[in-house]
Amino acid sequence: MEDIQMVNPQREVTLHEVVAGDYGALDMRLMERVLDNLVNNALRYSSQRIQVSLTLAGSWATLQVNDDGPGIDPAERERVFEPFVRLDPSRDRATGGCGLGLAIVHSIAQAMSGEVSCRTSPLGWRLLQL
Repeated sequence: MEDIQMVNPQREVTLHEVVAGDYGALDMRLMERVLDNLVNNALRYSSQRIQVSLTLAGSWATLQVNDDGPGIDPAERERVFEPFVRLDPSRDRATGGCGLGLAIVHSIAQAMSGEVSCRTSPLGWRLLQL
């Protein structure tokens, strides 16, 4: 998180909660990819604040990335996980991204027998439950 904060000083990126536990079954290489894609997405759309948390309940780990961005229309929340989907018509390859980050997150979640979702949160929206 410190590296992200140094590169993006205009954003407040915090590790909100991490629950100690045995995360041994998780593929940390894939989780790093998931976290990278989610935080980069939050950096694109947040105004100022991003919170990351990782919790463990039984055998389920939950990774959440919350941001204070504009949120996503409930009717579009499933589409954001499809390849090459961009909901903002003003975005193109020149402005960054190609619409694959969240599709990759979705594929990794499925490969790990998890799920990914986009929901409203106090900051804006919440993403990823594995």
